Amino acid sequence: MKLFKNPILAVLPFIIALSLVSSLPVRAAASMQWSSAQQAAVDRATAADSALRSKLGSLYSSFTALQNQLQQTDQSINTLHYQNEELKSALTKQVKTIDADKISKLEQALKQAKDKYKPLMSAYTALNQQIKSAGKLKNKQLSSMLKAQADTVKIAV
Repeated sequence: MKLFKNPILAVLPFIIALSLVSSLPVRAAASMQWSSAQQAAVDRATAADSALRSKLGSLYSSFTALQNQLQQTDQSINTLHYQNEELKSALTKQVKTIDADKISKLEQALKQAKDKYKPLMSAYTALNQQIKSAGKLKNKQLSSMLKAQADTVKIAV
């Protein structure tokens, strides 16, 4: 079964598609249009076969309709993207204000607790440093006495 009488007509749609793709820069790939020279070539190639001409015309119009639909979809996606980014930014600001006064009170209480126990923590740190020094001196009696003091202070810490 032969689809086309002329084998050139069988590959004509592929040649046209290739010429469309290769004649446009990459950034314009989303909106392909036939140039007047390409349209003239199609008209010459399909002059003898009106069924092929109408089929090719309907395929081309379907293609351009799909292109327009794709461009509209891309536009709506970009619009939604920017709206979502703005909404995300607004929500992030709102989240930061949730319980901000409670958080600041808790941070203040933490700071006060650190200030209150700072002398005790520094004494415990100093005792541990003295224990290390006593261990280097190999003085067991001093080391055990300092460990006992550190254990007593550790309970309070």
